[in-house]
Amino acid sequence: MGVQLGDLVPGTVLTGRLQPVVRFQRQDKQNKAFEVNTVNLGLNFLLKGHAINFKADYAINDRRVSGEDVDTFRFQTQLVF
Repeated sequence: MGVQLGDLVPGTVLTGRLQPVVRFQRQDKQNKAFEVNTVNLGLNFLLKGHAINFKADYAINDRRVSGEDVDTFRFQTQLVF
């Protein structure tokens, strides 16, 4: 299950638009030992709408693997020709 909320900020930055995003994800394989809840905090930069955009987010997981945090930082881009 996942829920995402974003807000397209009015105005432009470098001819693009900013969109802060918060996402909640829950993974459960009917096995409580595998249950994972993740909160993502991100920022999208829409240079040309959805045709050219850049996205960065930080995922905060509620589990530890081998005693260490498994939080992640992701950066992705989309280029449509």
